[in-house]
Amino acid sequence: MSASRLSILSAAALLVACSSTTTVRPVTATKIETVCIERNADVYVEDLLPAIEEAFRRNGIATRVFDASPAPCPYRVTYAASRRWDLKAFMLDARISLYRDRELVGEATYALPSGVFGGGGISPDKWRDAAFKIDPIMDKMLVGMKGPG
Repeated sequence: MSASRLSILSAAALLVACSSTTTVRPVTATKIETVCIERNADVYVEDLLPAIEEAFRRNGIATRVFDASPAPCPYRVTYAASRRWDLKAFMLDARISLYRDRELVGEATYALPSGVFGGGGISPDKWRDAAFKIDPIMDKMLVGMKGPG
């Protein structure tokens, strides 16, 4: 194999290894006015909770944040995330789950590849804020879910 072809294949492999993976389970409810978001004290991605709140608001859904969801809140959101270090901290993955009572009705996940360069590959997007990473998956999860107004 020629050196130039090997270089091209190596570069292509690095680019593929840098891409994030996402999964989305869209919400099928007819209308959601308010969600209660359970604060996760174990998540050290400071801008994740505000990004989740803004994603719901952008889709016409009000939010309330609690340390434990109150009983009269039919829609409850939980989230988890981890971060890694490569020159500075970055969000490696996140999972946002939406429940109606105890039934999972929607979910969105984001993950950078693990491995070289502290995880996340060589893509500079790994250092982007949480909103950049979760906005697309939140919008897919909430497609068609508009609150009043």
